[in-house]
Amino acid sequence: MELRTFNNSDGKLTATTATTSPQLTWIKGVDELKNITTTTYQPTSSGTYSVRVTDGNGCFEISKAVEVTILASENPLNDLGVSVYPNPSSNGIFKVAYTRFGNEIDATMQIIGLDGLPFNSQKMFRQNNTFEGEINASNLATGIYLLQIVSGEQKAVVKISIAK
Repeated sequence: MELRTFNNSDGKLTATTATTSPQLTWIKGVDELKNITTTTYQPTSSGTYSVRVTDGNGCFEISKAVEVTILASENPLNDLGVSVYPNPSSNGIFKVAYTRFGNEIDATMQIIGLDGLPFNSQKMFRQNNTFEGEINASNLATGIYLLQIVSGEQKAVVKISIAK
């Protein structure tokens, strides 16, 4: 049984093993995360995470824990109904989902500087009960910006960060 690596890269946890067909169990604090058995896991809340790798003989190894901090704007269940990933972004590309709207059929997102000047704007696409889209801000400098989503009469604004 050998857990080769366990790392936190760009907000995603990844485990690699020397074991053929290992059983993985992700752990937050002391609680097992049910039904999450993939080699990568994207945490949705801050906390201490580890992974247990079990081989076919029942032998297991638990990784060293890593601390994960999720910014409020990354939380897919935040009060504004906005999910932004990754945040901060190292390449200026953000994936965005918006769930708080009525019967609107259109939504747009726009990056705004802290000075109020607008930058990139992008239409979002409705997938069932969520507007989704990707916005490219790779042309902007490292720093803090605002991401504004407008859908009908509703508006949501969250802080985003570019860290090149």
